[in-house]
Amino acid sequence: MDFFGSILLATSLGGVSGLRITTTPLVLALGSYTPFFTLPENMIWLASPEMLGLWFLINFVEFGAFSVPVLGSGFDVAALGIAPLSSAFFVTGVTEMDFMTAMLFAGAPSAGVQLATSGVRAISGPFAPVVSLFESVTAFIAGILAIILPILSIALMVWLVVWGVKQAKQFVQKRRTMQEPIPPTT
Repeated sequence: MDFFGSILLATSLGGVSGLRITTTPLVLALGSYTPFFTLPENMIWLASPEMLGLWFLINFVEFGAFSVPVLGSGFDVAALGIAPLSSAFFVTGVTEMDFMTAMLFAGAPSAGVQLATSGVRAISGPFAPVVSLFESVTAFIAGILAIILPILSIALMVWLVVWGVKQAKQFVQKRRTMQEPIPPTT
């Protein structure tokens, strides 16, 4: 893989990790079963049938944890540190990037997406399961796109962050206007 292709893959997988940490290894494993992507020999363990089953299970557990607001908040705090490291680890394994370069191109997008989504999830309240489902589905779709067309995956992540922040701002503004007292008429 050339360096530019590695940068695109790293950035797109970083965004996926920012949504769901465990989706990155899942899509890498699934991608190795397609003609679009080949795992390097040192990462072939990632796609063994046992590991594939484990990645699906871990993804399901992560989805469930983020569906419960209290657990999701705890996972968000942990994910702010783990997501960039995890994405950089997997990127160094599947590309020829060193860890610090992977932290720049995968870790930074991962942290940015994680910050944005944790902010949206923080105000989602009883809608946490819906937000969690949306994030899980989006992470999976973006992960598949990262393997096939990384530039499209990056565009999806940028759109998701911008749209999510915009929706969160509107939600907060609505709540503020509902809480403001109505001035008396004279």
